[in-house]
Amino acid sequence: MSRPVIQTDAGFVAGTRHEGVERYLGIPYAQAPVGPRRFRAPAPTAAWEGVREASAFGATSPQSPYPGAIGELLASAIIPGDDSLTANVWRPEDAEGAAVMLWFHGGALERGTAALSTYDGTPFARDGVVFVSANYRLGAEGFSVLPDAPRNLGLADAAEALRWTHRNIARFGGDPSRITIFGESAGGAVVAALLAREDLRPLIAGAIIESGPLDAETPRRAGRATRAIARSLGVEASAAALREVEPDRLVAARDAISARATLLRGAPGFTAALDPETLPASPRRAIATADVPVMIGTNTDEYRLWFPPDALAALNRRTYALLALA
Repeated sequence: MSRPVIQTDAGFVAGTRHEGVERYLGIPYAQAPVGPRRFRAPAPTAAWEGVREASAFGATSPQSPYPGAIGELLASAIIPGDDSLTANVWRPEDAEGAAVMLWFHGGALERGTAALSTYDGTPFARDGVVFVSANYRLGAEGFSVLPDAPRNLGLADAAEALRWTHRNIARFGGDPSRITIFGESAGGAVVAALLAREDLRPLIAGAIIESGPLDAETPRRAGRATRAIARSLGVEASAAALREVEPDRLVAARDAISARATLLRGAPGFTAALDPETLPASPRRAIATADVPVMIGTNTDEYRLWFPPDALAALNRRTYALLALA
């Protein structure tokens, strides 16, 4: 295994090489969203001197593992640190003008990371594709609706990752005119949202949306999860107030709210909000006008993940009837 080095627009990164595939992990595409940068739009990363080590994944956005039976099926990886807005690149060592695929992970917009082993880009690189994956802000940090902060910060992060990929991918042997964005579940929703923005469409050659919600809510409805967290903490639902609360406390408050939910009365989830700047139209309507290939699919019976046997066993006949009518 050797150490290849590539120059990005912010500085040199040193990756690893194994059996013809090079891997560069944890490359910042935006400044760390911590301290005064919390609840603010992503800012381009500052240039660094020397060669930056790129052999380990960046930090995960604040989150907790999936609870209970779901956690046995859906893996989690919690990596501490501040640099959560990072991208990862796998490339064939002889790549030149190769097709590019940019992956956004799922996790209900409040869990997940590109660091999961199932998202390893090696098989893509072996087939001649330059594979990129990116983290984005999640949960309260990424999808709160606040009067004194931009909306859809997680989507703004994903848009910045797309721009970073477009600017830098030729340095990794990829063709910036051949970038396909794809994702599953919440990652599919991120893809649909990016495709809905006319300013980003020139950067996208194609899109794959797997089990991704295609709708966006009004700010009022999208802000229910934020308001519930703020109420539980006894603080104002504003960026100024939440910035005084440690991210782990926001996650814990959200977990406590979710723990009190039932199959019929679930806790309000995080969702994209309609917004003139970050999401001006519902993706369901906007992608109908896309002038690039779009593939949309679903995972059969995916909903069963949220109905584990112990939860179903606790239901009575009346509740089953209500679920059947839902």
